[in-house]
Amino acid sequence: MSAATAAAAPKLTLPAPAKVNYFLHITGQRDDGYHTLETLFVLIDLADSVTLALRDDGVIARDHDVEGIAAEDDLCLRAARALKDAAPRRASSSASPGAGTPTAAGSEPPGCADCATRRRAVSRSRRSG
Repeated sequence: MSAATAAAAPKLTLPAPAKVNYFLHITGQRDDGYHTLETLFVLIDLADSVTLALRDDGVIARDHDVEGIAAEDDLCLRAARALKDAAPRRASSSASPGAGTPTAAGSEPPGCADCATRRRAVSRSRRSG
């Protein structure tokens, strides 16, 4: 995507609130490989912001690298691609993860709040577009 196309693309920015897990127990594993969890957490006064921009090339991608998380291991990208595949509307987007909270700072698994916020943003953009 060209810089001019990226600059003109509709964008949606949402806060991704951070949390502190008091405990997080893995209680099992589902047939699809994801784990079932038991947790107690509290939201804290730190947040990232996540910006999504519509793309016209069919690609779902990050617009920059995230330290310690390879693109192929990025749960946010995997979730966005799964949503794209499952949804009748075939939009694509570029995500700008924020830097408001340190990655893997001990408050939660890396990117969880960002991922949930990206999923919410993609769902919202699909409903409004």
